[in-house]
Amino acid sequence: MDLQSIVEAGGHVKLEVSPCDLMHFAEVLIEKAQAIKEKEMNSHLDEDEQFLSSEEVCQMYERAEDESVTGYCRRKRNEDSRIDKQPKSYGV
Repeated sequence: MDLQSIVEAGGHVKLEVSPCDLMHFAEVLIEKAQAIKEKEMNSHLDEDEQFLSSEEVCQMYERAEDESVTGYCRRKRNEDSRIDKQPKSYGV
């Protein structure tokens, strides 16, 4: 009988345990905890959910793959400021 089966049986028991048995019991507990954590993390993922590649994101935002995020923001800010500086016609 191992520690896991004793725990599952329940009740109060006084035990003498070898270090090897204790290590094995700890490893079993860790494996179970990791399995539960992984199951929780995977349950949040939607099966239909898809992640975009960096290439698709670049196409979506009209950004070159080798362009940094800072460079992209700077370029967009400059483009926006040029749009704002265009002369406005007032219904002439």
